[in-house]
Amino acid sequence: MSHALRLFGIHKRYRVGLGSCRATVQALRGVTLHVRPGEVVVIAGRPGSGKSTLLMCAAGLLRPDKGRVHWFGEGASPAGRPAGVVYRSVPSHYGCMTVAESLTHAMLRRDVTPQASALRHALERVGMSSAASVRLSRLGPGEMRRLALAELVLSPPRLALLDDIADEPEAQSGQEIPDTIAWLAARGVTVLASAASARTLAAVASRVLALEEGRLRALSAPLPRALELTVDQASRVASRLGRSRAARSAGPSTVRVALGGASAEEVLAECRRLGIAVHGSRIVMVGSPSRARVAEEHARVR
Repeated sequence: MSHALRLFGIHKRYRVGLGSCRATVQALRGVTLHVRPGEVVVIAGRPGSGKSTLLMCAAGLLRPDKGRVHWFGEGASPAGRPAGVVYRSVPSHYGCMTVAESLTHAMLRRDVTPQASALRHALERVGMSSAASVRLSRLGPGEMRRLALAELVLSPPRLALLDDIADEPEAQSGQEIPDTIAWLAARGVTVLASAASARTLAAVASRVLALEEGRLRALSAPLPRALELTVDQASRVASRLGRSRAARSAGPSTVRVALGGASAEEVLAECRRLGIAVHGSRIVMVGSPSRARVAEEHARVR
């Protein structure tokens, strides 16, 4: 299987307005996109650029005016999209539900009965372990986004389509959303996500694309990624890691290790094998931000 999702020349337009004050909005203009299994592809664009329309077409929730959608090498069947394709935006459950009730309700709709321990693990993964009894009406937008991801942690799909899953302020206040997306990808979940800013999920993305005037374009080649470690005696640690990896000291307690094709988990496992105590870690983009049009971002590795 070469692709988890393939979009071929997707067009979609809407008619807006009433009476004589009507207009046609061309939301998508021949979008073609191929996503390989295990990729994390981020679609960035301003509000109203067509991101939600694109993801709903990719999820089989909207029928394109023109073009085709294939999942896992297959087109749409009379039953719609195949099993394992999940679309998520901010949950729209009743505000009187608690967080735990909302998660249970979402799983029951997917014929999954979650255990209490699984609920706790999912909420801990997205940084909401103390919010199980909080009602949805009291959650902010960022918490609602994390709750949508907790559903996927409980029952990982084959392909996750995450609409408006992050915004720029959340990237500065916490890393639970990028961390959880990276966790899902490490377990084989293919992710197509939309975000207002390319900066928000750049550190965990395989590709970052921009949607402008109904067309996709690349934000140029992504910058190389490195794992930044907080350690004691950084120069000595860099020397030890440098025997097998490109590593350099970036301060008295900071070492940067080029990831290349390796994962952060592999580097951390090597540190444990060598007896190196790592006090903290994050993934950073290295190089010139103007080249890739994304600023440095980080994601804690747990």
